[in-house]
Amino acid sequence: MRSGALIGAVLAALVACAPMTNTPPREPTQEAALAYFGQVVGLVERGDIRSICMFGSGTCPHDLRNADLTAVPTTLPKVIGTRLLASSQEADGTWNVGGQVLEVCGIDGHNRPFYSELLVFYDGNRLISTNPLYWSGSRVATSDTTDQSASPPCR
Repeated sequence: MRSGALIGAVLAALVACAPMTNTPPREPTQEAALAYFGQVVGLVERGDIRSICMFGSGTCPHDLRNADLTAVPTTLPKVIGTRLLASSQEADGTWNVGGQVLEVCGIDGHNRPFYSELLVFYDGNRLISTNPLYWSGSRVATSDTTDQSASPPCR
């Protein structure tokens, strides 16, 4: 009887810890996303580019290997806009992760202007983004059909 109670307790714990597939992922606040970006910019300011992938998604090591490190900005970027990209549920019940999109611009290490977007989202309890190499000119792909070919001016 005792082993049956133990098995029941283990099963109950597993069910309680299992992720709920019908619950949308939480999105960070604008303030949390901006604080995250401040940490990324701080690494760049200190010249610690190799550590930037601590703050990036799974593609970051590949992006960093292929990056032109002479293009790393020597001046601070500007956040010129933010927008919420809401999590969305697929037909099979799984969720696409949403987050805060940060629109940033500045001047890269070659004295060229850049405009990039970062999707800042939760990976468990920590914030990461799709584009911590913020000077690279990457954009966040969405189903929005507006023309994204022109970069907004850096105010």
